[in-house]
Amino acid sequence: MNPRPARRSCGDRGPEASRLAAALRERFPTHLALRDFGVTSGVGYTVAERALEGRPIAALDHLRICAALGLDPATLEPPSADAPRFGGAILWVTFGAALTVARHLKGHDQRTAAMEASVSLATVSRAEHGRALGAAIYLRLCAYAGKHPHFWTVTPERAEAVARLATSAPAPEPAAARDCFTGDMP
Repeated sequence: MNPRPARRSCGDRGPEASRLAAALRERFPTHLALRDFGVTSGVGYTVAERALEGRPIAALDHLRICAALGLDPATLEPPSADAPRFGGAILWVTFGAALTVARHLKGHDQRTAAMEASVSLATVSRAEHGRALGAAIYLRLCAYAGKHPHFWTVTPERAEAVARLATSAPAPEPAAARDCFTGDMP
């Protein structure tokens, strides 16, 4: 029997948190500069301070900070020319559906996917149900799915359009069913 790979705890920072903290320390040596950056990047001072300390932050905040610094959120290097651009909000439901599809294409159940991505089974379930995730876990699941973290981001306007489209679609007409006693069509 294969030994289980070591899992990280839910509050684990992951290597990307310490590398992001180093990038923030390098660019913003004073708290005043960090406060201004937090406000202009849209994450706020508290989140920017958490990132500077290497503490866990939400996935969307990680993406916003990286976009403001001009860094790829997965590698924390300058982005490649073919990398998707940061759109804005993460469509969590779309991410969850794509994660489920990727898992099925690999022939994995949720437990195997969790072990491959080094996350918990509950985390895979939460992600597949469209729940928001922390940065470290989001990045691991993006790597598992084989997609860039910006792949599931959209502008607020586009997110609203998708929501309107999803809620305004007419319900399909039910298919005609055979009578269960006679087998005749209505």
